[in-house]
Amino acid sequence: MMTHLRFEAQKPHPIASSITENRPISVSLRFRAGLAVHRGDCVSAATLSTVAKGFSPLQRVESISDERGAQCTSAGHWVLARAGKSVLRPGGIELTRQMLDALAIGPQDRVVEFAPGLGITTRMVLRRCPLEYWGTEREPATVGQLRRRLAGSTAEIIAGRARESGLPDACTSVVYGEAMLSMQNQQQKSLIIAEACRLLTAGGRYGIHELCFLPDDIPDRLCQEIQAVTSKEIHVGVQPLCRNEWISLFDENGLKVTWSGRASIHLLELRRLLQDEGFIGSLCIAFRMAANPTLGRRILAMRRIFNKHLGAISLVGQRERVSA
Repeated sequence: MMTHLRFEAQKPHPIASSITENRPISVSLRFRAGLAVHRGDCVSAATLSTVAKGFSPLQRVESISDERGAQCTSAGHWVLARAGKSVLRPGGIELTRQMLDALAIGPQDRVVEFAPGLGITTRMVLRRCPLEYWGTEREPATVGQLRRRLAGSTAEIIAGRARESGLPDACTSVVYGEAMLSMQNQQQKSLIIAEACRLLTAGGRYGIHELCFLPDDIPDRLCQEIQAVTSKEIHVGVQPLCRNEWISLFDENGLKVTWSGRASIHLLELRRLLQDEGFIGSLCIAFRMAANPTLGRRILAMRRIFNKHLGAISLVGQRERVSA
């Protein structure tokens, strides 16, 4: 699609007038801009850059990414966010929906989310009208972004780490986290799951949505090689587990697995992009990758490694026992 895009700085597309006059970019205007790109109309680079920012479901993602560090050394999910990717979960939005359905969040539940990030899942949870919601996020910039985006809702965003939330014991009936345990070593994984269990009441539910190695019987040697490659070539220190190892972590912390789901990663594949980001959002990602070759190369390297050796897994476990 992007091969048909032609830039002509002297003849900007008619939609540029709305942008330069600082008028709000309407849905109609965004759609017309998308069609212009699709047809290969002459569109100025400055116009497309500005419109692309408007396309993103979560505006000003760049400001978060820049505060996290340079694009060549920042975490992989923030590199995707810099490209305009709003759904940063390994199994996509569909596996997130399945996990939330399995958690069965309702008006009687108090909910804690570890590392809400850009707040996509947060909004999905709030639409289920829980009694209370707390999100614990360690990045000060992200805390501020979330508080502004969720202003007027019942959500409370707390600055803190998942393994040390600061919330009282047995204060919630649901805890969940996505795309975070896979970035932690084994000790940190255990600490975070233990913190989730501390927060849960008896019978409470804990959900995760993470990366897993493929196939289930993958040799340890190959797992170590994949970890080394991701750390060296794309600067992403992922430490996923096989399905049975994730389940063992739940068992060790007194969580009985009541549901599990799996999905392919399909990073940057058209069908998944359209499902997660929509047509306009997908165009935005394509433009940013084309306009920033360094960013594009790193994302394509992630795609080659992740799609070949990794999949997505989601588990929901119920807390069976409460420490005295």
